[in-house]
Amino acid sequence: MMKKPIIILILIMLTLSVKSQCRKYNKVDEKGLKQGWWISYWDDEKKIVCMKNYYVDGRETKMCKNYHSNGNKWAKFNYHKNRIRVKYYNEEGRIMEKGWAKMDYTAKEIRFFLEGKWKSFDESRTKISETEYLDGHLISEKLFTK
Repeated sequence: MMKKPIIILILIMLTLSVKSQCRKYNKVDEKGLKQGWWISYWDDEKKIVCMKNYYVDGRETKMCKNYHSNGNKWAKFNYHKNRIRVKYYNEEGRIMEKGWAKMDYTAKEIRFFLEGKWKSFDESRTKISETEYLDGHLISEKLFTK
């Protein structure tokens, strides 16, 4: 009879232990650089996520997501070596634009710029344009009509 309460107590302790170990986010290293997952919220109760970004040595990498204040996705950045796959969404969570970008890091600034092909969509997810960028400058644009 005594085994059941002990097992329940052990399960509760394991659950709390695992939960506390999962809270390894918003960390900085000894140099003050962001490391690992960083999560910020729109509200004080921490119910509506604003951003989920992954950092290595103070730089975003892997997958980063930003959210509208209603909780729907606003932007998604997927890092591939020296390029970033970018998707932008409207407040309803429907994709509006997608394409490629790059980041240049210098001592003076961090520069984010569009690079390569981009597609834009209307509310019904119909493609409305295709554009191409080189070093952040528009080099071609094709508009589609309904």
